[in-house]
Amino acid sequence: TAGDTIWLDAGTYGGDTWEMISATETAAVNLDTDNLALIGKDSGATVIDPAGAKTLSGLYGIYAANRVGLLIKNLGVTGAYEGVQWSNVDLSTISGDSICSNGDYGIYFTTNSDSNTVSGNTLGFNSFDGFYINSGTNNTLSNNSANSNSGNGFSFVACSGNSLTSNTAKSNVYGIHLSGASNNTVSGNTASSNTRGMNLQTGANNNSLVRNVSASNAQGGIHIDGSDTNSLALNEFYGNADGVNVLL
Repeated sequence: TAGDTIWLDAGTYGGDTWEMISATETAAVNLDTDNLALIGKDSGATVIDPAGAKTLSGLYGIYAANRVGLLIKNLGVTGAYEGVQWSNVDLSTISGDSICSNGDYGIYFTTNSDSNTVSGNTLGFNSFDGFYINSGTNNTLSNNSANSNSGNGFSFVACSGNSLTSNTAKSNVYGIHLSGASNNTVSGNTASSNTRGMNLQTGANNNSLVRNVSASNAQGGIHIDGSDTNSLALNEFYGNADGVNVLL
């Protein structure tokens, strides 16, 4: 019920039980109540691993839709198509989790998921992006690591007013990627050993990039294409094929 906290002890959950979301979607955990907290012992000991192959579209580790006030903390989520999917979830928190080795996104925010906090998570070895947001605003991401994902570390698409602060992105395609995203703040992050450290394209306008470090990326520190009126200040670019590459 609303306001409850569910404590999960060490162990692996989801292998023999699941929730039907739709005819084509299942989840190991479906958070279907507002103001619900799901807390594990720690992200290495309490693991959500749903039944089925991680290549199966519609297989979620943790799913929530149309909710507010959720907390996911100290959990490992692996073996899903999408580790965590939130659709129209607001004022909620994902903290201290290890969301790795999923078949698509580690964390996926969609359908106007707004005013959420994502902090202190490890997002690695996912088959697409570590974190992906589409059409959300006022979300804050801080002190997360997104390393060795087959896609991008952090992707912001068709969204505005979000903050990405003090995160690390290493060994991805693009460390930090903005597309059609406006009025976002990207500050104090480190993007290294990616194909591109930071990538802005296709109408990524009016964003602020301040005090980021982009180092040892194969194609460039930052690549800007089809994007206008962005502010870059006090960033460091070194050891990249190109420091700043702007296509007009």
